[in-house]
Amino acid sequence: MKLSVIVAAYNEEKNIHRCLDSLVHQTMRDGLEIIVVNDGSIDKTAEICDKYAEEYDFLKVLHTTNNGQGMARNRGIEEATGDYIGFVDADDWVEIDMFEHLYEEAVIHDSDMVVCDVHKIFDDEQREEDVISLPEPASSIDIGTYLAYGENNAYSWNKIYRRELWQEYHYEKMVYEDLALIPIIICHCQKISYVQESLYNYFKHSHTTTSSYKNPRLFDIFIAYEKLMQAQTEYKDFIVYNVAKRLLRNMKTAGFKYYFAECIEFINRYTEVFLSNELVKKDSAVCSIYDYIGMQTIPNRLIHLRSVSIDSFKRYTRHYEDVICDSYEEMFRQAFEGGGLIINDELELSAPYGYLRATHSFVVNEGKGCISTKLMGFVKESESIGYIADCLKKKDNIDEQKLKNVEIIMDY
Repeated sequence: MKLSVIVAAYNEEKNIHRCLDSLVHQTMRDGLEIIVVNDGSIDKTAEICDKYAEEYDFLKVLHTTNNGQGMARNRGIEEATGDYIGFVDADDWVEIDMFEHLYEEAVIHDSDMVVCDVHKIFDDEQREEDVISLPEPASSIDIGTYLAYGENNAYSWNKIYRRELWQEYHYEKMVYEDLALIPIIICHCQKISYVQESLYNYFKHSHTTTSSYKNPRLFDIFIAYEKLMQAQTEYKDFIVYNVAKRLLRNMKTAGFKYYFAECIEFINRYTEVFLSNELVKKDSAVCSIYDYIGMQTIPNRLIHLRSVSIDSFKRYTRHYEDVICDSYEEMFRQAFEGGGLIINDELELSAPYGYLRATHSFVVNEGKGCISTKLMGFVKESESIGYIADCLKKKDNIDEQKLKNVEIIMDY
């Protein structure tokens, strides 16, 4: 078998026809197999896929329990027999000559990987664009340049891979599984070819996991970045530069405000690595990452009375310290000595709260000048903690003018 194309599908009854039609009508007929992994769908996806398998003998369907896209792809890889492997997401589609074009390029140049460009369709915004990977097509691209400056370099699906690459690597069960893995695989290629054509159609809509910024599963992006920063490869400098670019792009994205503190903390965890990276230093835009070095965030310590449930906060965070107290005095002492969030009521969150922790310290204004004590956040040794604690003890109103280095927010 020449090429195996793997489609992981979960509840895609609305889009799977378009995807599979683009695959079964590929101009590459000889040596192509299509493997659809139905990842425990509860709609009509399985039924639709089975009908395609009945009609096309080069398409097979595997039915698994729901375990996530990465695991479904791994299952497809196990079943694949092609010399090369490619991927298509079930809500996307490809041009009819994509795999013939990429496979021919791979054979002619004995490439470990062949890359093409991407046509993006932003459904909610009603716009489309072609995203060009590199300035010029090439039978053998510079791998460092592709890692540092190439667009589309962390996607699984605008590429085909020599089968042997997947004997060592596999996807992990996480969101951003592509980002955590594909740049590492690129580092282990000897030759990558590039076809400068938009052969893959990426349908970006609001019903995907990564489109919902309030979904706490998006914390996985920091796991992906961590794996890239820890990679042992000769291309490490290029990967670090790419991570710096991505972090800055995240921080400029409005929806990513929910993870802003985590971005700052990640940058500070790798301060020396970013400071010593020559590519970052020389890029006037990317070196703005240095502006965040040394910036304080409110520690993710959840300080509360024993009687107050903080389940909502736990649901929307990772890596927190649960600080249970028996008195108001103990809560404010803990906040002064180590910083953190004082949670003084059972609050229901609807999103991660990284934007709150990215402030120096904060209190909530409930309107008409009334400062709430239900939720507050402080950096370590904030000089306003003692004043607020004293007001609570005396049952006095909190005067905004007496708060030092404390942001007054109107909502959480």
